[in-house]
Amino acid sequence: MKNVTNLEIKRQRVGLTKELSAFTVVELYKKATMKTKLELIGLIEVLKHSEKNYSEALDLIFKLEKVNESTQLISILSKNHLEAKVLSDVERLAMAPKRPPKRNKKDVPVTE
Repeated sequence: MKNVTNLEIKRQRVGLTKELSAFTVVELYKKATMKTKLELIGLIEVLKHSEKNYSEALDLIFKLEKVNESTQLISILSKNHLEAKVLSDVERLAMAPKRPPKRNKKDVPVTE
């Protein structure tokens, strides 16, 4: 029986289950959500030491995003992810129904 490692679980979650070419990895990166892109970069950083195509894919992703190293890319992606989350929270709050203001007993007219 084969032991399943945490690395293999992460590979499967982001779609790196088999030996992919560098260009396929870049296409997967382009289609990924912001959170998945962060996971992909972290996983590719680990895999680049043992699999050459991931090192090439990382270089292509750097060129695509116009950065020099993974820390810059992670910083940019994290900032974009945070801004998108804040924006969605603001939009959700703007769409929430507004409660009418509370009236004081003095303001309510008395009908006889």
